[in-house]
Amino acid sequence: MSVRSLCNKTATVNSKTRSVRNEYGGWVETDTAKFTDMPIRIAPIKGDEHRLYNMERTVVTNKGFVPLDGTDYSTISRDDEIVVDGITYEIHVVRNIDLMGSHLEIMLRQVDPEVT
Repeated sequence: MSVRSLCNKTATVNSKTRSVRNEYGGWVETDTAKFTDMPIRIAPIKGDEHRLYNMERTVVTNKGFVPLDGTDYSTISRDDEIVVDGITYEIHVVRNIDLMGSHLEIMLRQVDPEVT
């Protein structure tokens, strides 16, 4: 059974790009789609787990699995975010867990929607 066969969703990976400065001198950030229709399986983590990665404590809510059997997703980084079914997730850790090139494990935190 392949990792791809276990993926039940598709995701868009967005990267933030800075374009121009606004009237207050801050950068205006826009989302640029890095990958679209990326197969993924997202599993919730029981409660908010505090994980220690590279000596940094972080709170993650979900774990994502992405197959590496075709497209090179190695450019996914902590600066990106993943959108699945309209829900945005911050990327906290990206790991090639088995070092065999079968899949990436991505630790995620669900972003609360903005209240307008």
